[in-house]
Amino acid sequence: MLKVCHLCLPSPPSNVIHLYYRLPSVKKLLHTSLSICSFFDPTMGDEKFSRLKTPRKSPQDTKEYSAIQLPNGLTALIVSDVKNLISLDDAQKISENESKDHSVCSSVSGDEEEEEEDDAVEGKSGERFAAVALTIGVGSFSDPPDIPGLAHFLEHMIFMGTEKYPGENEFDSFLHTKGGYSNASTDCEETTFYFECQEIYLEKALDYFSNYFVCPLLKQEAMTREREAVDSEFQITVSEDHSRFQQVFGSLAAPDNPAGKFMWGNQKTLKDDVSDDDLHAATVEFYKRHYSAHRMKLAIQARLPSSLLESWVVQFFSAVPTNNLPADSFPMKGLPFEHDKFHKVYTVQSTKDVTLLQVGWILPPDMNYYKEKPLAYLSWIIGHEGVNSLMAFLRSKNWALALCAGVENDQFNDNSLFTYFEITVKLSEQGVSAMKDVLGAIFSHVRSLQELGPCNRIYDEIKALADIDFRFQEEDDVASYVESLSQDMLLYPPEDFISGPDLYEKYDPDLIKSYLDQMIPENAIIFIRSKDEVKPLDLEEFWFKTKYRVDDFSSELLEHVKSFKLPKSVTIPPPNNFIPSNFDLLPSPKSANPFPVKIDSPSDHFEIWYKQDVEFKMPTTIICIHFLSNFVTASPRNETMWDVFLNVFEQILTPHVYPAKMCSTGHRIYKTERGFALELEGYHDKIHLVLELILDQMKNSHDHIALDLFENIKKEVGKGYRNKLKSSKTVEKALRFSALWRDSSFDVDRIAELSNISYNDLLNFSRTLLQELKAQCLFQGNISEIQARDTCVKIQSIFQFDELPKEKIPSLTLCELPVGQNMCSVQSFDKNDVNCLTSEYFQCGVFDLKSSCIIQFFDMIFEEPLFDTLRTKEQLGYDISCCYKDTLGVLGFSVTLISALDKFEPHFVESKLSSFIENFGEELKSISEEAFQESQDSLIKDKMRVFNCLRDEVKFHFDEIKSQDFFFKRHLKEAKQIKELKLSDLTEWYEKYIQADTNMLRKLVIQVVGHKPDSNRPSSPINNTAPLNYLYIVNPSATCNYKIINDIKEFNRSLAFLRKA
Repeated sequence: MLKVCHLCLPSPPSNVIHLYYRLPSVKKLLHTSLSICSFFDPTMGDEKFSRLKTPRKSPQDTKEYSAIQLPNGLTALIVSDVKNLISLDDAQKISENESKDHSVCSSVSGDEEEEEEDDAVEGKSGERFAAVALTIGVGSFSDPPDIPGLAHFLEHMIFMGTEKYPGENEFDSFLHTKGGYSNASTDCEETTFYFECQEIYLEKALDYFSNYFVCPLLKQEAMTREREAVDSEFQITVSEDHSRFQQVFGSLAAPDNPAGKFMWGNQKTLKDDVSDDDLHAATVEFYKRHYSAHRMKLAIQARLPSSLLESWVVQFFSAVPTNNLPADSFPMKGLPFEHDKFHKVYTVQSTKDVTLLQVGWILPPDMNYYKEKPLAYLSWIIGHEGVNSLMAFLRSKNWALALCAGVENDQFNDNSLFTYFEITVKLSEQGVSAMKDVLGAIFSHVRSLQELGPCNRIYDEIKALADIDFRFQEEDDVASYVESLSQDMLLYPPEDFISGPDLYEKYDPDLIKSYLDQMIPENAIIFIRSKDEVKPLDLEEFWFKTKYRVDDFSSELLEHVKSFKLPKSVTIPPPNNFIPSNFDLLPSPKSANPFPVKIDSPSDHFEIWYKQDVEFKMPTTIICIHFLSNFVTASPRNETMWDVFLNVFEQILTPHVYPAKMCSTGHRIYKTERGFALELEGYHDKIHLVLELILDQMKNSHDHIALDLFENIKKEVGKGYRNKLKSSKTVEKALRFSALWRDSSFDVDRIAELSNISYNDLLNFSRTLLQELKAQCLFQGNISEIQARDTCVKIQSIFQFDELPKEKIPSLTLCELPVGQNMCSVQSFDKNDVNCLTSEYFQCGVFDLKSSCIIQFFDMIFEEPLFDTLRTKEQLGYDISCCYKDTLGVLGFSVTLISALDKFEPHFVESKLSSFIENFGEELKSISEEAFQESQDSLIKDKMRVFNCLRDEVKFHFDEIKSQDFFFKRHLKEAKQIKELKLSDLTEWYEKYIQADTNMLRKLVIQVVGHKPDSNRPSSPINNTAPLNYLYIVNPSATCNYKIINDIKEFNRSLAFLRKA
């Protein structure tokens, strides 16, 4: 299953598969206290800890690692960032200096001021935060049969206060004021808790955090709110295809296989089917049985000495009780999935309009073979998309649009009981018609690999690339890093805590063959996941109500797939010519620039920003090119043609660049507000070859666009538009931008244009695309100025474009909302959406630095009470957020809440949200000077945080270029401005732009209303060909207070211009 988790305070963006939501904020202490400490008798010896083997690390990793085990059995990995080491006294001095003087010295000249700012960036004043994660070796597989979702529920309950800190949200409130956050997740066989905070507060944070596992209260009175939160979390996932499919798959498990459990938990399992007393008793018992120190793995990272961090671990975690009971085992009488039930063809209905064909095998768990990685080897070959590959063959037949193979990175698919290896093909419409042949091709390819046997050359190539990537690992976000470390500590011995997931250390052809030989048609399961019902779906999964059907894996189908033969050209990948070999770094410059500088360009066609990396010292280069074009953005029709062109081009390009992708050289091409962008990142040794390859293919793309490919992609683009519109957040954003941005176009508009685009239209578009451009380039990393200029010369020699005149550079027109309150409510496009999204957006004028900082400061202060009141106390919704907005240079502030329709009517939620915002002024005025200064210091520290890796730094700089702001010192200037702010600045801003009775209030409320469960009300229609229109609805109770918008485009045309960007 997807990891079910809840978020206590906002987490930085991450690509992990968690579902992030907020935890309740401050709650009143309940009268009854139930001691958990008495449940255990902690056993402590005389020794403070034993030292374990030191983990192997990357040669480039400057951090110091030590692994220890406490007498109670808890294992900890200490990560000391010695390169940036500070002492607690240093941290205290930094904090005191930031708090002492909030004035600006007027005697500093402009040049001196610039130099001081540059020094601040170059020096060690950049902030880095500390983080801690603790993973327990228990998850949803251990749920009792009569209370599904109990492990997830306990994860929520842990946060509800401890004996030492009984406030239900004390830790979260503490972290929030210090600029930190916490998070937790539940998987099948593990549960993880982690937090991030400023180092000066780490000791206190550890005291809070450790007490979750020493003496949590687990009060019965707190259960009501938290099971509401768990149920709301489940309701949000009801329409998500991944969760729906996994529950169907799990229902096929053998009776004694815990993969068949319902692991989310909801109102039925935690309220309707169990009494409060029994739920409470089961929660306490689960905690007593499983939350034992000997099953806990802790990872901690900070810029503090290892000895100090070790002493804190001993001080705070030695008291965690241990019971020395073994983890649950899950003995099964037979196979995890009974063959007669597994070896079938299942058709499962999707909510999104996409057809996936999946072939899978249940294999023995491969956790003990992490040094050999046999299934990763098979994934590499089967999932390859270069020449000679299975995907290349399917693409040549226009049967497939994408293919992936391997084991999904979650414990539902990879656990101590079994490993599920799957090949997934995204089918085109021709592929749907030729599904038997697609299956034949899959099984034929696997059969050819069985006949060929394992290949040492391929394994050596995979190993070499893994060694290179491990050697030059980029720094991860500190919280994400300790989270993954603590989870990996459950799987690997201490010496392999870090390297275990990454390195290939032992080629074992017999082991590979033993797995490969099990991957035969007679052992396979087939899933067809589609929105369209080709045949009646006569079965329904109990929890998500997903419709599906089961058919026999017929003898006819078996014979077909066994007799199908691929061309001999489909085989293992050829040697990879993109493997880098030169990792030399450029000599460090005498004086390094802290920000990109504009350098001389070889022609007026280019603007070049350049920054050689001296901080991360990696042999990698990142090239970002922003092509300004008035052609791409000229009209909704052209924007739609760009979408079709890009998808066609990626299909043409993939076979050529896939080998480079395997060498960690990746590219990204996308539309911007003023044209399109190309980003390329990889080892400097071969990156120029990949760039030239991409440019050549794009220049000559019209020669390779086949009619069949165009027709396939055109249909898929239409499906993509419709699928995106099933997300209420996508619809809300489109409506908001449509109101604010003149001449904008979004998915609804592009669907109307798509049907009128012909094959010849696309060919003409591809020929015209590169004729007139202006290229704004950013070069960062291990690249010289000469190489940067030479690259621009190469771009021009390939594209041969004319310079886009200055007057043709696209300008963006932003509109001013009318004074007062405006409301736009539409019906959700997703009939499975049982929620209502409510968003309140306040427009706050054209950007200036002080106003921008005020809104960001207000956002930080407003967030915690918003959650405390609306999410925790009133339980209006589980997913709630507030956000500073800078929309193309126009400032704003928004609050968004997703509520369940079967609990609250949309007008009630809107009124509650509006009322809270309108009444917040009094709370804002009552903030103490101490609390204000704490928040101020935390926000300054957040602005002064250093980038984790080169990629993060480049993203920030390139965003500044694409916006045409070029404000590379933004964070530094913001920190300085925030230092000058007073509480009166925030109250005056609030009274001017947010307060209901102000004559400057420009407010836009958007609601995307779903469908109550079992409602017969039709949703806005979605099909493959018909144009789409918003189905506007009127909130009767809002008509007297709001101007009702019944046509968002008409509303936009009535507005005055505010700014041209």
